[in-house]
Amino acid sequence: MRAIAPQADNRREPAPSVIPNGRSVMHNPTTAVLRIDRAAVQKNYATMRAQTAAGVRHGAVLKSDAYGLGARPIAEALVDAGCSLFFVADLDAALALRAAFPKVAIVALDGYSARRASDYRDHGIVAVANDLHDIAALRQGASPLPYILKVDTGLNRRGLPLGAVARLYLAGLFERLPPTGIMSHLACAAAADHPMNDLQLHRFQQLYALLRPAWGSLAASCGVWLGPRFHFDVTRLGSALFGLNDRRMRPSPLQPVLTLSAEVVEVRALCAGETVGYGAIFRADRPTRLAVVGMGYAKGLPRTDRGLVARIGGFLAPAVGRLSMEWLTLDVTDVPEPLCHRGTWVRLLDGQTTIDDLADATGIAAQEILLRLGTACRREHTAFEARTACPEPAMTQVAAIARSPVSVRRDRSP
Repeated sequence: MRAIAPQADNRREPAPSVIPNGRSVMHNPTTAVLRIDRAAVQKNYATMRAQTAAGVRHGAVLKSDAYGLGARPIAEALVDAGCSLFFVADLDAALALRAAFPKVAIVALDGYSARRASDYRDHGIVAVANDLHDIAALRQGASPLPYILKVDTGLNRRGLPLGAVARLYLAGLFERLPPTGIMSHLACAAAADHPMNDLQLHRFQQLYALLRPAWGSLAASCGVWLGPRFHFDVTRLGSALFGLNDRRMRPSPLQPVLTLSAEVVEVRALCAGETVGYGAIFRADRPTRLAVVGMGYAKGLPRTDRGLVARIGGFLAPAVGRLSMEWLTLDVTDVPEPLCHRGTWVRLLDGQTTIDDLADATGIAAQEILLRLGTACRREHTAFEARTACPEPAMTQVAAIARSPVSVRRDRSP
């Protein structure tokens, strides 16, 4: 296999980036570096906001430490871009975020624990009621806490079934314990013409009308692209912020956020006929120069036998042999020797080869790859130019989401 003609130069390791407070942000000192472009995250947030009407609010979903990319540095960039509402996986993540951002609204998605009621109340964390156990726990409090009701409209993962919501409504529960908002999650939003989208929309519209004046949130990143009918009052932006083009729109309207680089630890010479890696699946058909790179599946790179290439000093070099735990092997025969040696840094992801391309090549969801890489590689967050973006109305204070985070519109009756 032969290297492909020149592209951009990327011989050196990316220098550590400095965020505005002067501290270098790094994670796991390894031979692989994942650089996160926080200015691109801000641009993607602005792009998604531009898809909706002015009255729609936009929250950022920072589950699993912002998909492995670091919740605090990502939130810092988003707050600067005007975001004032954040969704995180659980109460502990919410408290960690609250320590850094005292004025934003924070929602913990994993349910409600009565024994930790003081944590919700004292730190202004909004709970999500996912089932009848959460509802029962919320009813135990002496004074009601603000909460969001999660309803299941067809995903069958978390959320109260429609029948359970109807029974609680008829029993008067929502008069005594009214939710601040209601939310659901689309199962097939990546496929615009899938019939599940309209089915879930219809079900959600019925509940939205039933539980007024609670605000409504149905669309996550993919749902935003389905159009205004799906936007309701609040959107929940996750993967789109990080440049994941789940709809595979061409060209992508989103900015690439990630650059993945790894270090060459050895260059070897092979004779024609020699094999590489476990299973001997690659056999050299000519005298071959082989670069061993410190990037294996232990650092989050998924296994694939097709399409994986690296950029080295202006050339594309294909991966050969089977990916191992710590090492990736590249055919660098056609890369000039001065450009590839021990200590050279090669680029595996950038603006031209994206994480979506890697997902397509491996059959693994881009979100999963993102989480793997962010957890195992050294992370570097680029600085961003501070802006003067206005925060979204009624999300600037912690209590705002509990009172009236959005102006609930009445034009979406079923």
